[in-house]
Amino acid sequence: SDLRIQICAKKRMADAALPSRKRAQGAANEDGKDSDTLCLHSVLVNACPKGMFKLDTTKLQSFQAKSWQASSLAVVVDYDLTVSAAHCSEGHHLLRDSPAVPSHLRTNFARCWDLISCLDDPLVREFIGNDPGSRHPHLFWQCYNHMMVKHQLTAQHVKDAVQGEKQRIGHLLRPGFQELLDLCEAQGVPLVILSAGLDLVITEALRQDQIRLPSVCEVLTNRIIFDDTGRCVDVEPKDPPASRAGKLHLLSQLSHLSRCSCVLLVGDKPVDGSVDRGLPALPADSPECQRTTLSFGFLNAAAPTKEEVAEYSQAFDILPEAGGVCTW
Repeated sequence: SDLRIQICAKKRMADAALPSRKRAQGAANEDGKDSDTLCLHSVLVNACPKGMFKLDTTKLQSFQAKSWQASSLAVVVDYDLTVSAAHCSEGHHLLRDSPAVPSHLRTNFARCWDLISCLDDPLVREFIGNDPGSRHPHLFWQCYNHMMVKHQLTAQHVKDAVQGEKQRIGHLLRPGFQELLDLCEAQGVPLVILSAGLDLVITEALRQDQIRLPSVCEVLTNRIIFDDTGRCVDVEPKDPPASRAGKLHLLSQLSHLSRCSCVLLVGDKPVDGSVDRGLPALPADSPECQRTTLSFGFLNAAAPTKEEVAEYSQAFDILPEAGGVCTW
């Protein structure tokens, strides 16, 4: 395939950095499978010059062996701090902090971080009812969505906030994302941006960074509904909202992904390494009895703690060092 040609072309450039023993092992393999795996391994190592916290070669080999047909492959990526740059404000934080958003709105958005621990607040009681449970996975999003509607966020507020962020940091997205989209389009590989963020923040950032979304790409997130005057009148979905847990329900609705037996997962939080549990099941007549996944994590912290490295290493199969400066 074209993808294999591109990878192996990169391998020739990377070979010089490989120990001669590994080169000999790859060349000696008669069927070429070990050589191909070594090839992709080399690309990954050389693309991450700061080194790797983790590179699960066994998972990499299994995934590569089963994903050589583009028709079996899908890519699911998070948006905030994964597609967006590591130093970019996350969507909910952006609207809370941006001077482009009126102060009364920002004040009420800021309350949402406090409300999730104020279970006796009347608004919180409205959402959780008499549920005595200590965990309410959708509560923050329910509160935030309520504030957007009640206090009349406008589309222009969002666009101005994104524009202000671009003026502050420059490029809003991690470099190389358009190339990833183009490669997926060329190979017919579906790519899903699965986010607990806000759709207009995402689409406006893509527009301002001049990113073209191909037909193979879908964005699943919270959709802000505006009326004809540009005021927020609703947010969908509701039950559940696209929270970190609720967004998996959106993923389960993509029936065309049931044919994809190999899925690449990319994200910046440990939970992103297991979103495949929201995918629709493989069909009964699938030649594969279970789905094969490979997870890639961006640990964006400049100086991560040992605990963070351990948590991320448990969640992801591939974890480069200096994730904040990694590109696509």
